[in-house]
Amino acid sequence: NKDVILRVDNLDKSLKATQANMMELLEATQDQIQALLDSTMQQLDETVAEAKAEIYSEVDHVKSDVDVYVAQTQDQFSVENSFMVYQIAGTFTLISCLISMWHMTAHIRRFN
Repeated sequence: NKDVILRVDNLDKSLKATQANMMELLEATQDQIQALLDSTMQQLDETVAEAKAEIYSEVDHVKSDVDVYVAQTQDQFSVENSFMVYQIAGTFTLISCLISMWHMTAHIRRFN
C-alpha cells in the first residue's frame, strides 16, 4: 500500500508542478498578447492621426480652390453684368438715333 500512496503522492506533486508550469506559461502568453495589443493600438492611433491630418489638409486645399473659383466666377459675372449694361445702353442709343433720323427725314420731306 505504501508504494501506491507514494506513487499517488508523486503523481499529485507532478500534477501540481505541471499546473504551476501551465499557469506561468498562460500568464506569459497573456502578457505577450497584451503587449502586442498595446503595440497594435498605438500603431492604429498613429495611422488614424496621420489620416486625419491628411484629410484636413485635403479639405483646406479644396476650400482654397473653391474660394479661388468663387472669386473668378464672381469676377466673370461682374464683367458680364457690365457688358449687359453697356449692350442695353448701346441698343437704347441706336434705337434713339434711328428714331431721331426717322423724325428728321420726316421734317426734310416736308421742306421740299
